[in-house]
Amino acid sequence: MRGRVVDAGASMAGMADADGAGDVETLATNGPQLRRQRNLFLPVYGAMAVVYGAAAVLDHDAFMTVAAGLIGLGVAFILLAAHYLEPASITLVGTTLEYRRPLRSPLRVERADVVAVRGSIPFHPSWSDRVVVETTNRTVTLPRSSASPATLIGRLQEWAGVGETPVAVNQPDGPPTEAAP
Repeated sequence: MRGRVVDAGASMAGMADADGAGDVETLATNGPQLRRQRNLFLPVYGAMAVVYGAAAVLDHDAFMTVAAGLIGLGVAFILLAAHYLEPASITLVGTTLEYRRPLRSPLRVERADVVAVRGSIPFHPSWSDRVVVETTNRTVTLPRSSASPATLIGRLQEWAGVGETPVAVNQPDGPPTEAAP
């Protein structure tokens, strides 16, 4: 299921996934960071593999042959990982918040279970570096991503209809009463 990457402040109206099964909104992804890392490391390791390979052939050195082979495996791993692994993303799918991670099943939080959304530094979303989603039975800390935590906090609070502090659930309206003996 793939959707479009949109601005975290944009409306979810009209965002349908490729299967047509519902609204999909990708709030943040680490794809740009992964591309920058790949574009930096791939030429460096590729050049190292060529230099060590040439030294192994010219000098008939066993150490250089092993080093060139290991560096070549590293280049192959970078290429395979870049091709087959999808970047991590924070996605809204209908009434579910999904943190999609490579090589792991997605972490899902239902909108009805969310009681609060805040930053890692309470009451200061612009100072926070992570987003914390509190539910009725657990606390989920979302990792750093391409979107600022302050933007994500506002968008997720709007989506869930909650604030920064948990709302008391199933609390009596009046003073506590004692049970009869």
